[in-house]
Amino acid sequence: MERFLSGISLDRKKILLIAPPPVALGAWVPNQQLIDDSHTFAQLCQSLAERMGVRFADAGTWNISLTYDGVHFTEQGHKAFASGLLEVLK
Repeated sequence: MERFLSGISLDRKKILLIAPPPVALGAWVPNQQLIDDSHTFAQLCQSLAERMGVRFADAGTWNISLTYDGVHFTEQGHKAFASGLLEVLK
């Protein structure tokens, strides 16, 4: 992620790094370790954004509902993501 962000030739204040919501138990998420790791990933994204001086948003705080697989957004989840993103971009 750091290498990717470093390669973007925009003013860093124009970059928004969004941590995805944590995964949940489901068809693609069979154990708690994957859930814990997804929470850690969000924390690492926030630290990276701070270190690189880019904006950060944590979609894990946006009440995004997930489908049976524990990974993908439901229709309501997509609406919640859009609403959260709109708030961040205001």
